[in-house]
Amino acid sequence: HYGTRIRVVSFTMPPPARPPPPAMAVPPTYSSQPTQAADSLPAYSATVPPSQTQSQAVVSVGQPMAAPVAFGVTVLPKEAELVNSAMTTTLPELQQRLNTAFRKHVALQFDPNAILGPCTTGEKRYYIANALLKPDGILNAFVKQIEKACYDPSVQADMAARVSAILVMASDQPAISLTPAGTMHYALQVNLKTFAPSKTALKAFLETHFFAEERRLMGVLLRVTVPTLAQSLSQALKHTVAVQLDVTPILSMAKEPKDRLEIARLLATDIGLTRQARKAGEGLEAMFNKALGRSAEGKDMQDEVQSQVCLQPLAHALIKHAASDPNNAVLSALTTVWVEAVSDGSPRLEWTLPSGHPATGFHSPQQPGQLALKYIIVPSRGKQGVLTMDAAVAQLELVTQAQERCLINGFLASALLGLQQCLTGHASHPVQTEVDWTTVFPSDVEAVKRLGRAQTLADSNGKHSTGTVTQALNEIANEAGARQAIGRISKFVMCNTSDATIKPNVSFNSGMMVYTVKLDKGLSGVLDTFQMKAQLRTCFGLATPADEKGVSGALKSFGAGMDRLGDKMTRSFGGWGKK
Repeated sequence: HYGTRIRVVSFTMPPPARPPPPAMAVPPTYSSQPTQAADSLPAYSATVPPSQTQSQAVVSVGQPMAAPVAFGVTVLPKEAELVNSAMTTTLPELQQRLNTAFRKHVALQFDPNAILGPCTTGEKRYYIANALLKPDGILNAFVKQIEKACYDPSVQADMAARVSAILVMASDQPAISLTPAGTMHYALQVNLKTFAPSKTALKAFLETHFFAEERRLMGVLLRVTVPTLAQSLSQALKHTVAVQLDVTPILSMAKEPKDRLEIARLLATDIGLTRQARKAGEGLEAMFNKALGRSAEGKDMQDEVQSQVCLQPLAHALIKHAASDPNNAVLSALTTVWVEAVSDGSPRLEWTLPSGHPATGFHSPQQPGQLALKYIIVPSRGKQGVLTMDAAVAQLELVTQAQERCLINGFLASALLGLQQCLTGHASHPVQTEVDWTTVFPSDVEAVKRLGRAQTLADSNGKHSTGTVTQALNEIANEAGARQAIGRISKFVMCNTSDATIKPNVSFNSGMMVYTVKLDKGLSGVLDTFQMKAQLRTCFGLATPADEKGVSGALKSFGAGMDRLGDKMTRSFGGWGKK
């Protein structure tokens, strides 16, 4: 018995009156214009004012143990040692941490006599006391959750205004509640297997009363993450780009109070299996640190708030497009990225004027000087209601054409020039080399097909388009009559067709060689080196060498056939992914 020399032979403690379940607190609102990112979130002072010294740290903890017997149950010596040690070290330290978190003195009331009294054996008393008071025990975990909640300044201010004391008490059921007078009850039922409120119950309490995690996530998102992403976009696009996110109306779309937190997580951090994997990894790391006796470094709570599934994929997609085409006209006009939430439909991107009206005339003299990108999300669909990076890249490409332009510019500067040099060298006179772009990118071509055509034409430095022509010319150049035939070429033209009746082919007439391809078919729509040599020999009237006939020729074409098969499979899977 702690704090008195009087032996009590019987003890009854009526359970406290339980307040009715609290209604959901009034949802907070957030500024739609985030301020510039600070270097770090506010740090809490480690000092306590003179009126809040450690001598006041613990209320109702009693005095050191005087008699090792309580309520007819023998108190084990190790329990007395544990509790007396906690009275002088552990509990004052927990009180100090609570003072720091609340930025004021909030009395931690812990009476071991009342808490341990209902225990029926000495071993049970020691078990409960040890579970509560050990350095990594239940009370330490409880204080950690309070500290985490108070990480956000608005939550800290709210809790400091509404909580005046914390009472650890015995009750008929483990629970946590807040009285109108401001006392937070942390109730234990020591004769149950799970005798203390679970971590999940504590989080739910803090969310119901203070929107603790939501406010923390939104606070870091708006003060740190959004400005950081805006800065990254501005650096990549080489001009100022604003990111506007008004989270208040988005959170208000929640149909149930519990859905607000899920929407907040969708906006601010990772969700689903990715979140579970991260949490599991953190748990394993903590377990190994404990097993190895390492002091676990506290993770910066900003690290988990990167908007991993909402804003970050779009930002990375924009940065990728800017790297592909640094002088892209559409990206150069982009000044604002803003997020809008809808209740149904699919996530998508819409290009608008800064006023919000639809924009047109991209890549033309009529293109507006300033553009905004509206990112429409569907919070009710969870992860399916936001764009992955691949989906964002694909939607951006429809307007920016950045990847297409990157491929074509590289193709013109290297692959097509290399073919011209090859033709000129074998023909011993200049040969005009060009691509009929009106057939590759006609005005009526679907936007989704443009990038596929550019990839077939220009991927791997034109390896599968002009590259096969160059290689075939080099291989047949020394065959009898080949140089004279090549010398008749004055112009080379590559053109595209969508005619289902036409196969890829090479034709030669009046000094002009025409290579017709079907770019929508991928590698199946162009000739491999073996097929190109056969076509050139037919055009020039050259004989086919014996080592390229029959089985030998089939073996030489086998590698190209495997490339075509792989390309077909890739396109099939890519098509499924976009449906």
